[in-house]
Amino acid sequence: MRTLELIELSLSWLMGGLHGSLAVGMALMYMHSVYLIIFRVFKG
Repeated sequence: MRTLELIELSLSWLMGGLHGSLAVGMALMYMHSVYLIIFRVFKG
């Protein structure tokens, strides 16, 4: 999935209210952990 698509999904989730905010929070936490894993892999 491309970053732009993720941003669009996040925005639509935010518009969904509280449930959307929870979904965005989970998505951001997931993306953050994936970023950390990729960062560690590239640093060695």
